[in-house]
Amino acid sequence: MTATRARDVSTLLLGALSFLAPFAVDVSLPGLPQIAIAIHAPGGLVQWTLSAYVLATGLGQLVWGPISDTYGRRPVVLIGLALYAGSAFACALASDVGVLIALRFVQGIGACAGLSCAAAIVQDLPLPEHERASRLATIESVINIGPLVAPVIGVAILATFGWRALYGAPAILGVLAFVAIAVLLWETAERTASSAIDRYRRVLSLPRTIPYALTLFMLFAGYFAMIGGSSFALVDQLHLTTPEFAGAFTVEALCALVGSLVATRLALRVDPGLLLRIAIGVAVAAGIANGATGIAFASPAAFVATMSLYALAFGVALPAAITLVLAESGPDAGAAAGLLGFALSAGGAAGSAVAGTLPFAPTVAIGIVTGVAACASGLSYRFGPRANGST
Repeated sequence: MTATRARDVSTLLLGALSFLAPFAVDVSLPGLPQIAIAIHAPGGLVQWTLSAYVLATGLGQLVWGPISDTYGRRPVVLIGLALYAGSAFACALASDVGVLIALRFVQGIGACAGLSCAAAIVQDLPLPEHERASRLATIESVINIGPLVAPVIGVAILATFGWRALYGAPAILGVLAFVAIAVLLWETAERTASSAIDRYRRVLSLPRTIPYALTLFMLFAGYFAMIGGSSFALVDQLHLTTPEFAGAFTVEALCALVGSLVATRLALRVDPGLLLRIAIGVAVAAGIANGATGIAFASPAAFVATMSLYALAFGVALPAAITLVLAESGPDAGAAAGLLGFALSAGGAAGSAVAGTLPFAPTVAIGIVTGVAACASGLSYRFGPRANGST
């Protein structure tokens, strides 16, 4: 196998790894109301299966990165895929919501092994800088494609095989990915025993890390409150059919993808600080609008429109914020990326959990969380350090 072909295979495999993590979340969304009925659990508690998964992906990113530096990328990815597939199969057999939440936590730990190692593997490859950036952008695009196609696939699976297959499908994909990684992916890392604690201490001392991590935490809390509660708001409360829900969710996912593509293009010519400021402003406006419409006059059109606008803004804000933090982290870029990944996942878990717990109609609960979180993200950004006078 030539070096060029080997690199192409690795990019394909890394794209597949990136797809698995969001797929396991979004493919289950259409079935949440049915799962709640089937296992005799409150809908808000079933939403904790999403929160547990997302929280685990955040915690896991803090752990897997340093482990892969010490023991190599390949064994970490294989262990993660084994956890991902095995826990998914167990989820398909679960009949208790507590067990299901615990299993989804384990699945999230496994899923984020691939996420945390994908960028590191690209960095390990002997590529010119522009090609490395291109491959990382490809992986990021695949992550955004997952939410675009997964709910549609989930609707088809739910209608054909029932809700348990929503967990069986990721399990099968995990097994296939495990086999592909075992056969095709070689070790890329030069293993080191440096301390992760020292790296995290240096990253946390940087002026942008904490305020920008809080900004991303709040942005994703609002975003995931809408995503996690969308089936309860649109199907249960506003009476969309399951196919109509899939269409609405596809619009939102497409807006997130467009946002990331726009950021990729504009970042070549526009200062990332300016992009971040504009994106946060749009997100705050969308969050307030979602809260106002959800409380005053809930409708499918208003919910989908505000959710899509928020998704577009988030798609622009995320790479801009990461770029600004990593630019000053130097050799500790991996630790910085892990901290930002944790902030995102923790924010998503908190947003979904709070929205599912509040004793209000879904659109009202989601609107409260999204509006408050969006405004809080703006405040966190506002009192953070300025970059080159543009942030």
